[in-house]
Amino acid sequence: MKVLNIFFIVIFLFLTTFFESCNRNNEISPEENNSLSDYSSTIDYGYTVHNNSGIFNIANYYVSSQNTKNDSVTITITPSSPDSFPKTITIDFGDSIMCYDGIARKGKLIIYLTGKWRLSEIQPQTSMSIEFDDYYVYYPSLNQFVKREGTLNISYLGRDSINNYPIYVRQSVDSKLIFGDNTSISWEGEHKCTWLEGYNTPNYNLDNVWKLEGGNHGTNRHGRHFTSMIDSNNPLIFKRGCNGGKIVQGTITISPDNLPTRIVDFGNGECDNTITIIINGNSYTITQ
Repeated sequence: MKVLNIFFIVIFLFLTTFFESCNRNNEISPEENNSLSDYSSTIDYGYTVHNNSGIFNIANYYVSSQNTKNDSVTITITPSSPDSFPKTITIDFGDSIMCYDGIARKGKLIIYLTGKWRLSEIQPQTSMSIEFDDYYVYYPSLNQFVKREGTLNISYLGRDSINNYPIYVRQSVDSKLIFGDNTSISWEGEHKCTWLEGYNTPNYNLDNVWKLEGGNHGTNRHGRHFTSMIDSNNPLIFKRGCNGGKIVQGTITISPDNLPTRIVDFGNGECDNTITIIINGNSYTITQ
């Protein structure tokens, strides 16, 4: 699953950069809605997506490399036999460990796994359910640890009947992020991830292309409810070969209660590093 790990690392870093740039640039916060809540739902949606991606990445890495990890994380597996399922895997980061990806974590991830997880061995309906025991991840941009609660379920659906693409579904249940100032984001939702290109070349990842679909709903740090949905007619397309890996196509609609809808447009497939935010028909462009 090394290639899948790289995909979610890049998604995590890209969305972190994008949504933090939203927080710094006034041009996507139009004057007719002069309030922090005007765009906090967009920012908080970003935190939910990249936190889920980071959780999936870190869990997948340690599940796949139980005996070859290169840090001091403690892993407990019950039952220990590689062929015995279901099994419980506890990943213990202690009081704080700098992990293989350069991100500090503390607390525990508790994973319930129903079968073998590598793409060469995985069977349809195999699932991974992740729970959190006093688990925190450090955000350098915020200079603080952020606590995660709830459950993240990931299932392998198998290959589609037309193109033989591998498909995964990621589901958030009773999810919550708690920040250092005691504000929080709560959400639930589901995203489908379809591996369009590159799955037959596991030792080469620059040809990887993914399609992302789905959405979520929740409450942002200012108590405002929001919903988000990737456009089913224009799903997000991620290309690993675009400048190290970027979303190059698709749109997300984010709808905060009592505020205009925001449309985040990633373009038409060109590797141009340009993102457009559309609010009330007005466009605000960001170049990465």
